[in-house]
Amino acid sequence: MEEKILEILKKMDARFDKMDARLDRMDARFEKVEEEIGEIKTEVVAIKTQQEENTLILRALEHKADVNKAEHDKMILEISGISGDVKSLRKDVSKVEVV
Repeated sequence: MEEKILEILKKMDARFDKMDARLDRMDARFEKVEEEIGEIKTEVVAIKTQQEENTLILRALEHKADVNKAEHDKMILEISGISGDVKSLRKDVSKVEVV
């Protein structure tokens, strides 16, 4: 009877050893996962920082485009005015030539 108990205990001990080995492997895997998660977090922070910078650059470019459009529109109005003045001067010159 004692031999059977010892045999059962040895089998249980062997199973516990296997379970310990599995737990050790699982711990190692979890440590790797934790390291990878840490690396991913670091990358996400860098991506967020870059995204914020890109957003600021984009807003600055949009503002510059708006300013350029306004300046362009202003130049078109000024050119139209100058064109009208030139036409008026041509008429005046034509009248002077006729006289």
